[in-house]
Amino acid sequence: MPLAAKRHGDAEAIRYKDPSGEWVSVSFREVGNIVRKLSLGLIDLGVEKGDKVSILANTRPEWTYFDFAALSAGATVVPIYQTNSPEECQYVLENSDAKVVIVEDDEQLAKVEQIRDRTPKLEHVIRMEGSGGSAMSMDELIQRGQGHSDAEWEQRWRSVGPDDICTFIYTSGTTVPPRGA
Repeated sequence: MPLAAKRHGDAEAIRYKDPSGEWVSVSFREVGNIVRKLSLGLIDLGVEKGDKVSILANTRPEWTYFDFAALSAGATVVPIYQTNSPEECQYVLENSDAKVVIVEDDEQLAKVEQIRDRTPKLEHVIRMEGSGGSAMSMDELIQRGQGHSDAEWEQRWRSVGPDDICTFIYTSGTTVPPRGA
């Protein structure tokens, strides 16, 4: 994302409808800035290269921001179907050794709260929207990253190479337990 932000600057990267139905455009530069801030927050939480960061959400702009943020911190992203039950979420979180899970909203947070005591490797829960519960808000994550430098972030994303794992995708597990690929 840093290179795309530099190359495409103010060109539109994302367009979506906000909750009021208005179309919103976000430039490559803006996306790059959001990604940097979120990534530095993840780094502050102790996310290291190769750690697993799960995303439990519907497709939305924040999904993309967190995906790029985790990848630029050197983490491996582990998406979880937003329709999964709490037990299915637990399976993916445990099987992947996820250190962080990013949830969309109260509904997804409730699933994680139900199984949190059975996922000992899960250290942090972050919300895309809202605040409260057992999760850190997106704004709180951004604030945590303010103590880190852009140079630290650049060093981290430049360390990611073609041999690093980008994403683990789990099968739906309709006839057998889900498998990560």
